[in-house]
Amino acid sequence: MFCPACNGLIANGARFCPTCGKSVDQAASPVRQSAKPDPGWRRIARGLIEAFLWLMVVGWLAGVVIPMFAPGAAAAPPSMGSGGSMVALLIVVYFLARLRGAKRPWISVVLAIVGLFLISAAGGYFRGSNRRDTAEDAFLDSIDRFEPASGAHLRAIRSDPVAFEKAFQPVLSRAVLKAPDSDVIALATVQEEMVSPKSEDVSLCAGAARGSIASATAVSNEMQFKVMREETELLNAPAGNTQTPAAPDEETVSSLLEPIYKSVYPADVLADPPKLAKLPDKMQCQMYLKMMGEIQALSPEDASTIIRYLMGARSRH
Repeated sequence: MFCPACNGLIANGARFCPTCGKSVDQAASPVRQSAKPDPGWRRIARGLIEAFLWLMVVGWLAGVVIPMFAPGAAAAPPSMGSGGSMVALLIVVYFLARLRGAKRPWISVVLAIVGLFLISAAGGYFRGSNRRDTAEDAFLDSIDRFEPASGAHLRAIRSDPVAFEKAFQPVLSRAVLKAPDSDVIALATVQEEMVSPKSEDVSLCAGAARGSIASATAVSNEMQFKVMREETELLNAPAGNTQTPAAPDEETVSSLLEPIYKSVYPADVLADPPKLAKLPDKMQCQMYLKMMGEIQALSPEDASTIIRYLMGARSRH
């Protein structure tokens, strides 16, 4: 007979193989160890851990993502939570993938990152749209309160930005004449900020120096919101202003502006104003910003008097 282990020749009735030394019975019938069944408590523990991790994911979504799409919080900037909470969420996703038997759990983490990015982009767009709608509604409501007839007309042409701005400027000038000094100066400050150059492009600033009205559509959305907010405040202000300011007269304004002009503009430009338009845009911008700075350095009463006059002159331009 032959040894089942090494196939060596052994004598009949022999208990051990002379070649490999193994027991003939052991070699013929190897003992197989069967896998132990998974204890029930392990399955229960794994299920509880997985449920807890899913609760963490759902809680994060409820506490961070859902509020991003809530119209009532449209004015707040979109947020995906703190960096620590996002890292914790990705760790939870990784362990969930491991518990569910994923061979490459890091793929789940990558997919979670992509999902978070898409959610953040969608939430930012949604909230930005709501924020704009809320600001525009408040702005139009303030026009309705100040001049109902003008409000109705402006609502009818709100889809045409050029026509809207042209029709709105006279309304704003009339509101400036009735608003308190503080609101007039606040609007002038934000308008100066709007035209102040943020790069090498000084076209808006130079245009303001020449007396043209800067279009809010030419600046960032955030700047548009700031201007709209100040205009809304100014349009609402006359209703609560018990002391209507005196209309600025040219003689008073000239006496206030003369020393400012002399300190800002070169003598040849003062003697020949058309020369201002021939100066480089950058120089016109610098002189305009310096002039506005000196105007705002005056007393609130004098500064607002000049601003009311200049804004009225621009609307009639």
